[in-house]
Amino acid sequence: MTWLYFRSRHKLIIFIGVVLLATILILQFIGTQSAKADPPPQVGFSFSPKAAEWLGEDANSALKSLLVQLHPDVIRLPVYWDIVETKKGVFDFSEPNSMLQTVENYNSTHPKQQVKVILVIGVRNIDYPEVYVPDWVPNTERDPLAEVTTDPEYSDYLKASVSEYAKSKLLMAWQIENEPLDNSPTILGTNVVISQSNIAGDINLIHSIDTSHRIVVTTYDSSTLSLDLSPVNPDPKAAKPAGHPKQALQTGDVLGMDVYVATGDTNLNDASAQKRSDWKMDELKYWGTKARQSGKELWVTEMQGASWPGKNNFTTNDLLYSAQLYRKAGANMVLLWGVESWLQSPSWMSAGQQARNLLAN
Repeated sequence: MTWLYFRSRHKLIIFIGVVLLATILILQFIGTQSAKADPPPQVGFSFSPKAAEWLGEDANSALKSLLVQLHPDVIRLPVYWDIVETKKGVFDFSEPNSMLQTVENYNSTHPKQQVKVILVIGVRNIDYPEVYVPDWVPNTERDPLAEVTTDPEYSDYLKASVSEYAKSKLLMAWQIENEPLDNSPTILGTNVVISQSNIAGDINLIHSIDTSHRIVVTTYDSSTLSLDLSPVNPDPKAAKPAGHPKQALQTGDVLGMDVYVATGDTNLNDASAQKRSDWKMDELKYWGTKARQSGKELWVTEMQGASWPGKNNFTTNDLLYSAQLYRKAGANMVLLWGVESWLQSPSWMSAGQQARNLLAN
């Protein structure tokens, strides 16, 4: 009886030891896998002073409020040509300086979370109407838009902007143009595409002044990855690929993708907003992998964060669903788009704060 007792007890001790050892090994494996997992992206937003003003907000007050409520890692700010050079050859950077001062003021009270800035320079810049040309540029040089970018006055604007901010402690990166390879609808002419060769020339110009900061080239994409990768069908009724992710990746130091689920002409009867977010996830994973293979990063420079203007086709639930997905897309940065409108909607601001936390954790 005693012998059986000790034998059973010995077996029990061995069994417990094996279970403990297995548990330790499993936990070590999980920890190793977690360490290998992609870190969360840097999260922030794009801000347009024009968009804020169109909503009746004071631009700097709006920016200050968004900084306080969203606590971004990075924000994207425009240096509009038609604002900084209203008179030919005379540069006034008061507007971007004011926005940067707002960021500096925020940073001074948040020493553990210093916000960095991506500055967008170019005749094509963020927010509708997409194209920002000073009044003194002749109409004959505005269509096709690429003509403007070959003028020496345009190069002077780029050089002045880069020289002004290259040494700013806030600067993280430059963006040259906005979706320059894509023929976005605008109120200015019919051909607003800027060629890869023109963009490459401007990148060389910027790097000749500032060797320290990367340059992101942005583009949008098709509704699905299969369409993005499909050859162009000559049938005029067939769906055509949209955007130029491959060319943007080849041209810039960083690939920036503008990801919209429901635009002005999106038919949600064909596929819901959340189904379209699933499609976008496929796009981001694919192009993120391509970027890494090229030794570059993928940034989501515009993640849809509001309904398309005049539509009600994207909800707060859609925003949160997208954020949950894109957190694992392999992007190094995600910047929310449409945040200016959140200032006028507590429900959207609350959802935006949740989306920011989902993306960052």
